[in-house]
Amino acid sequence: GQPKSMGSQVFRVKPMPTPQGSIKNGDREYADGESVPSARWNANTQVIASYGKDGVLNVPFVVTGFTLSVNGSEYTSNSDRLTRDMLDKIGKAKAGARVTIEKIRAKSTQAGSKEQGLNSFTVKTAY
Repeated sequence: GQPKSMGSQVFRVKPMPTPQGSIKNGDREYADGESVPSARWNANTQVIASYGKDGVLNVPFVVTGFTLSVNGSEYTSNSDRLTRDMLDKIGKAKAGARVTIEKIRAKSTQAGSKEQGLNSFTVKTAY
């Protein structure tokens, strides 16, 4: 057969939604408002960006930095991992202390993607 023109169609393409940040340790993720047990705050704890476990889009992201606030102190990490200072401060916090992760920077692993800012979120310490 020969190719035939079937007309043209205009498509509206929406921008990608903003991924959400959360805390991950092992196979467990903790989102905004959840309590994170003290045993989960360790060197394996990381801040991740995703569209959620039930998200329609499966786009991998790499967190390139964030700021953590706890008990009036603010700390910065230039990776997806919590620093030793962050872990020490969280370890000294009382149960129920608010830990806020903000200024999260993440980038999709897909070629040509730009770094983007994510919404902040707060979790609580639990013992």
